[in-house]
Amino acid sequence: MPVTPCRLFDTRSGSDNVGSRSTPLGAGVGGAHVQQVTGVNGDCEVPVGAVGVSLNVTVTNGTAQSNLRLYPDGVEVPLASNLNWVAGQAPTPNKVDVKLSADGRVVVQNFKGTVDVIADVVGYSTRGTLGDIETRLAALEAGNGGDNSDSGDDGVLAGRVDALELVDQQLAEDQRVVSERVDSLVLPFSVEDRRSSTTALTSTPQTVMGIEVAIPAEGRLTMVYGVNAENTTPGGGVRCHIIGARSSSSTIFSFSPSSSQWFASDDARQGSVAGTSDREVSPGEAVYDVRCIEVGGAGTVRGGSITAVFTPLSSQ
Repeated sequence: MPVTPCRLFDTRSGSDNVGSRSTPLGAGVGGAHVQQVTGVNGDCEVPVGAVGVSLNVTVTNGTAQSNLRLYPDGVEVPLASNLNWVAGQAPTPNKVDVKLSADGRVVVQNFKGTVDVIADVVGYSTRGTLGDIETRLAALEAGNGGDNSDSGDDGVLAGRVDALELVDQQLAEDQRVVSERVDSLVLPFSVEDRRSSTTALTSTPQTVMGIEVAIPAEGRLTMVYGVNAENTTPGGGVRCHIIGARSSSSTIFSFSPSSSQWFASDDARQGSVAGTSDREVSPGEAVYDVRCIEVGGAGTVRGGSITAVFTPLSSQ
């Protein structure tokens, strides 16, 4: 039964928040959200007799490549997912029809990282509406020449149940195939970090900004950075470069050659240090830091930005 869309919940904090939760979903069962659907919840009122609900579900602010699964509270986690995304992807919606538990609840579960979820009710079903569907199925059977007059009511009902089970099985299989195909897609994406803080430099490399990137597949990562630097000593300079470190190990590698800015005695002794470089990367998470040193004087970095652009091998 379609209804005027209403917001059931929105996990985003601040003025966007709707419902009892104002934090993103974590990963796995421990980070899942159990949502009461029937009754008055959020901006919606769904009849207590509802057995299923139609939702428009949107994910946003995802921190990792992941998927979302909605299912009745109290049952096993289904294999098929309802939404799929990569880290930093724009808000992504999908229509989801889900059965409710006996007490009118659904579970919303995220696979990896954290993500905010928004759900709007666009319809619901009751045992009455399901009865209407059975009536329509019976009419279709009669129109197709089916004659069950000799089989008895039990036989007719059993045949309809078998047909519905076959439809459910086929839908589940189709959803699984689509989910696998979506999961296999890897799209280009970018991640950015901007800083305005001041970092006093020494002759030992100081981290002035950094960014964490989850690499979903083989590809190429391009890093672009720029910092606002100064050196109050005439003839001094500032030198910076990017250092990468795998989150899963202690391996540290230099991502880019050094970029430098030298300041003559007659200028304002302020300027920018910028660099760009890229390399082939493999799946996993890594942290990339911009590190700077002072050369020949007293150096300072006053903010800047770093951007990582990932391109999968399939897109190159």
